[in-house]
Amino acid sequence: MLPGVHRSGTLAHGSTPIGFQCAEDPDGAVPVPVRAGSIVVFSSLTPHATGYNVTGDVRKAYIVKFAPDGGIALRGDPEAGPGRPERQDDPDRQFFVLRGGERVA
Repeated sequence: MLPGVHRSGTLAHGSTPIGFQCAEDPDGAVPVPVRAGSIVVFSSLTPHATGYNVTGDVRKAYIVKFAPDGGIALRGDPEAGPGRPERQDDPDRQFFVLRGGERVA
């Protein structure tokens, strides 16, 4: 993980054969060893990587993201410009924690 980098906003990512990458051998990277069955919690803006799955089992992940109402993602090639805005308010993907400043049960 790259601590503190989440404060800089979303970094430009490039496509690789195994997924997207935003940094290669970055200075300041910190290993975060985690035992099987444990969890790691961090901002989705924190650059991170996982090692190869060397077991015969499927690696599973449960990813939760919190976003402000009206959030927009920019999609496209960051080197070609800011990208096209994509609204992030698909009702089928929303699970509110607050609505009108009040907790949602």
